[in-house]
Amino acid sequence: MLKHKGLIKFIDAKKQMGFITPEDGQSKDIFFRFRAFKGDCDSLKSGTPVVFVLQDGEAHEICAL
Repeated sequence: MLKHKGLIKFIDAKKQMGFITPEDGQSKDIFFRFRAFKGDCDSLKSGTPVVFVLQDGEAHEICAL
């Protein structure tokens, strides 16, 4: 599986979702659900660097760096 890097752009804790801006600077922001995050979602905030796998247009297996 190809892993990508990016930054958390936006989080909506109430809806348990957010968006990641890919590091490549060319791709569109990528949607994610909290259940895809491997770790404590309370530590997520805008600007947090992450590594993730793309699957069906959504980020999966998200890990904070």
